[in-house]
This record gives sequence, C-alpha cells and structure tokens, in this order.
Amino acid sequence: MIHLRLIRFSKTPYSTWGVFVNGLTNKPICLSLEKPWKNNKPFESCIPLGIYKLVKYRKPRQFQLLNVPNRTYILIHIANWIKQLKGCIAPGSEFSPKGVLNSSKAMSKIEALFEDYCDIDEKSFQYINLKIEGI
Repeated sequence: MIHLRLIRFSKTPYSTWGVFVNGLTNKPICLSLEKPWKNNKPFESCIPLGIYKLVKYRKPRQFQLLNVPNRTYILIHIANWIKQLKGCIAPGSEFSPKGVLNSSKAMSKIEALFEDYCDIDEKSFQYINLKIEGI
C-alpha cells in the first residue's frame, strides 16, 4: 500500500519541484523541493524514482527514506532554500523563486499523515511507504 506519493512535475538546472499527495485519498498535502537530477550523485542529486520505506529519523521532525540505491541518510526535513539540501527533500506550503515557504507548517502535515497511516513491520518498526514518481 502506498501511503504517500511525491509527484515531481518540474525541473530546472538548479532544482526539482513536486507535490506530496496522500496515497490513499489522492489529495495534495504540500509541495516539495529537491536538488536537480545528476545521476544520483550523493549530495548533489535528487534520488531515483521508486518506492521507499519512510521512517522517523533519530532527530525530531525528520524522516529517513530507506534502501535508496547508492545513497545513505536521505531525509525529508525542514528547509526553505535549495542550498540547505544535500540530496534530501524539503516540504513547503508554497513556492518561492529560490525554494519553498513555510516548510515547518508543511512538515506538520507529513507528520500527521505518518501518525494516521504508519504500519508496523516484522521487527515492530513503524513506517509508511513513499512512492516517488513523475519526471
């Protein structure tokens, strides 16, 4: 079951833009900001399209994507500008010329979805499934 979808819809030489969508209701949750695609190069590229487990990270208000090919510690975290990202994903409430606005407010919506839909795997590990799709 896909709980959360990230649909990428625009890319520039400097960024990738998308929208987080509730995977069960298909309603938009918030926007997303990522680095541009650079062949999955660590710290410089957004991650490949695919389905990932999303778990709470050890720091508050952060989520980690598991099993990203050739990458480690890919997070969804609060950030407003592309320069604050090293291959991670920032949620936002609206776009600005250099990033997203109200990242903290947008993160609250992802946190609420996680609490509503989290599953428990065979090791009693809480997660939701995230599908990244689009361009």
